[in-house]
Amino acid sequence: MSIHIARLRRTPLFIALVASASCGILTSSDKCGALSRPAITLYVIDSITGVVPSAPSTVIATMGARVDTISAGGTNTDHAFNIGFDLAGVYSLVAKMPGYRDWMRSGIAVNANNCGDVSTVSITARAVPQ
Repeated sequence: MSIHIARLRRTPLFIALVASASCGILTSSDKCGALSRPAITLYVIDSITGVVPSAPSTVIATMGARVDTISAGGTNTDHAFNIGFDLAGVYSLVAKMPGYRDWMRSGIAVNANNCGDVSTVSITARAVPQ
């Protein structure tokens, strides 16, 4: 019996099953890349009132050479921006709104587990009126 197990341990199928189980693929559907997650969720609020500004917002996210621009108007009532789906790395963000100073933050580290699933970083941008 132990001879068969020893042979099985050297087969590609056994190795793939062990690798899959270590990432949770065999035990749960919400692990190892089964879900798409944002790297960062950015919430924009007014620094004085603490409420969501009614002005449209634009967020510019950079990670290395990658640049994403996301805009939101009246339909994004909570001014929540989901950025960089499934991409771990170090980000810089700029949030722009009419009537407010630009909000900036750099060096935002987003990590991933051994399966490559990112741990979403939540940030609140407190927009300062001009």
